[in-house]
Order: sequence, then C-alpha cells, then structure tokens
Amino acid sequence: MKKTVGTIVTMLVISVSIGAFYYYQKNRTDPPKDQNQSELKEIEIMLDKNLEKDYPATAKEAVNLYSHMTKVLHSEITDEEVELLGKKLRDFYDEELLQKNKIEDYLFDLKIDVATYRNNNKIIRSYEIDSDSIETNVIDELEYTTMNVLYRMKDNKASYSLTEKFILRKDDNGRWKILGWNVVDSKSTNDTSE
Repeated sequence: MKKTVGTIVTMLVISVSIGAFYYYQKNRTDPPKDQNQSELKEIEIMLDKNLEKDYPATAKEAVNLYSHMTKVLHSEITDEEVELLGKKLRDFYDEELLQKNKIEDYLFDLKIDVATYRNNNKIIRSYEIDSDSIETNVIDELEYTTMNVLYRMKDNKASYSLTEKFILRKDDNGRWKILGWNVVDSKSTNDTSE
C-alpha cells in the first residue's frame, strides 16, 4: 500500500511539474528584439552587397536598392559605416555625377547630412517608388529613365513626406546609373506617432 501511495505522489508531482513547465512555455514573452541589433544586421547586409557582380537589372530596382541603402545610412550606424556605405552608394552614380562630386567633398557633405539627421532625430520611415511616374526615353542614342520616389520621414517636430524625382541613364555596361535627383514635393502630415 505504501508503495502505491508513493508511486501516486511521484506521478502527481511529475504531472504538476510538466503542467507548470507547459504553462510557463506557452505564456512566456520573449524580450523585445534590440532595434540596434537588427539595424546592425541591415548595415552588414548592405555593406556585403557586391554591386559589381549583382547590380540591379532595372532602373526601378537600382533606385529601390539605392533608397534602401539611404534609409540604412540615416539609421543609427557608426561613422565608419557611414563612410563605407556612402562609398557604396557612389556605385549607383553615373560617371558625369561622380565627376561633379569628388569623393572627399561628397563624404564631407554626407557626414554633415547624417549628423543633421541625428541631431534632429530625423529618420526615413519608409519609401515607395511611384510606378506610374516611370518614363523611359532615348536621347542621342542613350536611354534615360525618370521616376518619383516618396520618402516618409519623421523628426523631432513632425512627420512628413518628401517626393524626389530621379533621372537615370543606362551606361555602356547596360547598368542604370543615377544622373541626378531633385525634390518635387514636400508635405507635412503633423503625425508624430510611430
């Protein structure tokens, strides 16, 4: 009889332990993912991109990757990473644009731009290429494409959107390179959520 009671108690303790462990596993919450850790991974992914080997095939893909890298550039990354990613962004530039923007001047201006973003807690929340705005033309046997990109931004004071018009030219290797861009529209949404 004592053996039976001992076995029942042991089985009861084991059952309660398994039930408690199951309840704990089912109801536990994982700690929130560290945002800087995910950004670190994102900067590593961008810096590891081999644009010489895997350059985007279309003008839209080139501007999409350029915009994504620009978003990462204005996140919380180190000064060294800003310089490395800034140099990689130049791989998207047409020779004519590169000649007008010497690397030393470009990097100096880029660091000021990134510092201004940081000082104002300014971020690029998202971006979207307006597919309806894409136009391709041939001028003097050279292919050009223009497109608008909507950037959704946020800073200390407000949220707003900024639309930039990009112009790209296909180079001798069939790669779409950025010839320039300009702001065509800017709207404040006064929404500071998110």
